[in-house]
Amino acid sequence: MIRKYIKSLGIVLAVAILASISAPLWLYPILNRTNIGFSPSQEMEQEFAKQVLVNADVNTGVTIQLLSFHDDATDTQAGEFFDYAVLNHTDEPINFPNAAYGLRIFSPDEASHQWREVIPVIPLGTDTTQLLPKTESYGHKTNNSFFMLYSDFDNMDIPQKLRICVFGVGKLTGKKYVAFVDVLRKE
Repeated sequence: MIRKYIKSLGIVLAVAILASISAPLWLYPILNRTNIGFSPSQEMEQEFAKQVLVNADVNTGVTIQLLSFHDDATDTQAGEFFDYAVLNHTDEPINFPNAAYGLRIFSPDEASHQWREVIPVIPLGTDTTQLLPKTESYGHKTNNSFFMLYSDFDNMDIPQKLRICVFGVGKLTGKKYVAFVDVLRKE
């Protein structure tokens, strides 16, 4: 009886070790991220919820996955600022107002306790983008990623703390979905 238990425990342990060694591809950007997010005060979070997250499903039905982030335009030859994927964990298609998945970027101003929106200098368009149900990975087949270049912004106006958000609406339920990720640029 004890041998059987030890053998079962050994198999479970071996599987756990193998699973941790061969982390899935979708975990790579998360584990490899050098820019750790920031933590706004509770008052700032409440202000953001009141201004932006009203009646929305936040970071559950839809999530945003930061694939790459560069602190400076010289970090990359292409001048890429950030690249992200949007994942749909729901059973319904979700419509986004543009090809950037309804991208909006905010920065906290702790002194005034307000969120300032950082507006790109290029228009993000008005063509609706639909994300199919259960799109829970990214790649060329899923076509659910988007990137922004430093040239898409006035470089002098990009704050150190950024909250990258996407906004969509469920096609079947009309439910509002919001996902965001916080990043901290190096000084």
